[in-house]
Amino acid sequence: NKMEIDSSILSGFYKKATLDNKIPTAKLIGVVDGISTKLKLMDTLRVKAWLSEKAFHKFEQSEIEVRDNSKFSRMLKSFKGKLTINVDGNFVKMYNDNKTAFFKRASQIENYTEDLVKVQYDSGMDLPSGFIDEILSNISITEAEYVIFEVKDNVLIVTAFGNEDNVKEQINVNYKNSKFGISAEYLKAIFTNLENDKINIAFQDLELYDKNPPCKITDKGETYLVEVWCAPFNPE
Repeated sequence: NKMEIDSSILSGFYKKATLDNKIPTAKLIGVVDGISTKLKLMDTLRVKAWLSEKAFHKFEQSEIEVRDNSKFSRMLKSFKGKLTINVDGNFVKMYNDNKTAFFKRASQIENYTEDLVKVQYDSGMDLPSGFIDEILSNISITEAEYVIFEVKDNVLIVTAFGNEDNVKEQINVNYKNSKFGISAEYLKAIFTNLENDKINIAFQDLELYDKNPPCKITDKGETYLVEVWCAPFNPE
């Protein structure tokens, strides 16, 4: 079951799906129309990522268990141009004209999950890339521990809270009133690894807050979809 793809495309997708190796291991499953993965990081993050078969030169379904995302990512990046991948016994074989790599597969991936998030979300709001850059800058300035998103009367205010300082950034939006606290560390991992001109964020209705539902952050392109659910951060 060989797959052929430009190494940079697979490498870029892998960076999104694992949030640049924040999630340490992964299982890639060949589905009918591409490759898919569903990953979790403790009770904090859930990631569902899909890369269309249209991104491949040649696509055949296969299953790849990656025991070490950091090492696998570095190996992927070391290839230039077109790359062929197939499963060869206990190894993932990656090769082109100049290089061949055998990457030992994991026997079991503990953080692969069929059970993502059962709650339905609305269509969310698109965040402009400049606004995301400001949020990331504010996290950096305050050395923030957490970030609060609050929508009130179609104004979104995002506050980065450091140990002693905080910075607010606001923008007009067309969205319901909502409020959500998120870990600055995880928000940074999500925002820096998704394509920030395509990020959409959705919150649950206020009356569901007692049940602590996560927020949903989506990055959707022509040949890929990445959805991340992040648990609330309660500063108390």
